[in-house]
Amino acid sequence: MDQEVSPQESQGLRALQIIVGAMIVGIVVFAVIGMALGGVAQGQGTAPPAAGQTGGLSFENLLRLIWLLMVVGLIAAGAVLRRTQVNQAVRVSAADEAIGREDLLRLFTTMTIISAAMAEGAALFGCVMLLLGGAPVDLVFIAAPLLVMLWLFPTPGRWQGFVRRVEDERTLRRGG
Repeated sequence: MDQEVSPQESQGLRALQIIVGAMIVGIVVFAVIGMALGGVAQGQGTAPPAAGQTGGLSFENLLRLIWLLMVVGLIAAGAVLRRTQVNQAVRVSAADEAIGREDLLRLFTTMTIISAAMAEGAALFGCVMLLLGGAPVDLVFIAAPLLVMLWLFPTPGRWQGFVRRVEDERTLRRGG
């Protein structure tokens, strides 16, 4: 049974929406600056290697590899964070039957900000790649984390889903 979102919860969600929204806008602005300064907007991104030039890993490809490894690590860390937050909420609520939705909102806020900040870090790395003269394909390294941030954007439905997951997990641990 879903409870309505209280005025206090709505206010907390609005503040969280402003925070995550500001993070998203900051990345978009930084990406536009990176495109302009890095030459992508004028089609002057990283030039292909000269004919006959071979070799190991280019600096651009090294950056792309670092970004990929960072994202894999962030995905794993995000999954652990989400599970840990639900477990913490269940543990606290099992010890104190009177745990309120206010405490859950605090956990939800922390989880959302940390997850969005991790995605923001990956997007900022993509922006730096553009500033260093990246190719238009490097926009993917900004777009993917931005999509994650949009997916994480706090809504009443996501908040209620988190509360439901905590309640379901608590019921499961109590044996039914």
